[in-house]
Amino acid sequence: MTTEVSLSAARRLTLHFDGTSHLRLAWDEPDWLGPIGFMLAATPALAATLPPRLEPFGGSDDLGAYHGLGVAWDGLAVPLRMEVRAYADVPLLVFRLEALDRLGQLTTGSFEQPSVSWPAFQPRERMTGGVPAGTRSYGHQYCEFALPVSGDANCGGFFLTPHRPAVVAPLLFIAPDGRTLLLAPLDQFHEQVIAVPRDGTGVRCGWHGDLREVPAGFATEVAIWAGDGPRALLDAWAQLLCRRHGTQRPSRYADDLLGKLSYWTDNGSVYYYRTEAGCDYTTTLERVVGDLHARDIPVRSVQIDSWFYPHRHLRPVSAEGATLVPPTGMMTWEPRGDLFPDGISGLRQVHGLPLTLHSRHFSNRSAYFERHPAWRDDEFAHPQDGELYDLLMAQAASWGAITYEQDWMVESFLGVSGLREQPGRARLAAATRPRRR
Repeated sequence: MTTEVSLSAARRLTLHFDGTSHLRLAWDEPDWLGPIGFMLAATPALAATLPPRLEPFGGSDDLGAYHGLGVAWDGLAVPLRMEVRAYADVPLLVFRLEALDRLGQLTTGSFEQPSVSWPAFQPRERMTGGVPAGTRSYGHQYCEFALPVSGDANCGGFFLTPHRPAVVAPLLFIAPDGRTLLLAPLDQFHEQVIAVPRDGTGVRCGWHGDLREVPAGFATEVAIWAGDGPRALLDAWAQLLCRRHGTQRPSRYADDLLGKLSYWTDNGSVYYYRTEAGCDYTTTLERVVGDLHARDIPVRSVQIDSWFYPHRHLRPVSAEGATLVPPTGMMTWEPRGDLFPDGISGLRQVHGLPLTLHSRHFSNRSAYFERHPAWRDDEFAHPQDGELYDLLMAQAASWGAITYEQDWMVESFLGVSGLREQPGRARLAAATRPRRR
């Protein structure tokens, strides 16, 4: 390819093919992301040295009319199709990556190292003046609590939690004048990642490195969206996903837990692995709720945290409480006999309020998996179907629960490789997980 080709969306968001092996993204300034291309982990130099063949196409979908380009590299042994679409009425570019045949042996040995990346880009290699001076980057790391990270325009300086992948979702570039680019997945949320190498040299959007195989027709899409500020773009992204998935968001006041005041015993609270001196948990919570009601504080439910059931490494309930609880898996979702010798149903009878009940990831040594099929990985395990969760839901209802609180999902997903090996497994597990009731 020797002539320049451009693909333009609304608000002058433009992708330039300049005759090299790379693309450049312009939005008034000529080069927001640096050279953009395709990367295959097994042969990273191949696409970087060859100019692509371009196949124009057009169409429309729920976002409106678009024109696009199929992007192909000669000599690529893997049957893949890369596309990019630009929307006439929305400042949006969508990068699509599709397997044209079944692909196996994709794993790279690291979740944060994608096997296939489209797009991959190098912010450090921008043209001079390619991005507004003072532009910053921002994202939420793939870790517990989705911790926010921020850095410079090159995605350098992120303070990443070291024991979790160098992956963020979404990734934003925010200019001093408020203009913002948002990079975010549109589908296959468990199979694709936005990897930010820890040395800050580049960003790779693609299929995570623990994905072992994909079937023919498997495809992912990631969007680059331009707008006036991060809040507007996050709202637009969320509204699109809700619309496409038919998600109806009820009022928070339709939920007895969120719409009313509740009392919690989770990490950091007074009664986290601690009771009142000389009291058991039943008496402790009875006194707490009684005191709240006596002071006309309208508590309408009580949360019972991870201290109520046995873990692989059990922490004692003591006068000191627990400042550190090992992230070991749950053995059974049953009340600890040393805390509730009469069972947990008696707890609701004492204070008369419905319960929110905490649950964590499973231990590989749990007796549940003598009867239920599971993926096992070192100390962790996860059910392969919804039967066990159906039993737990029935149990929760019998205890007077209004919410089953599924915590530690990061340990389930990143701790059990079976959930990550094939497309759709984690989604199926999420579909069979208990929902708030």
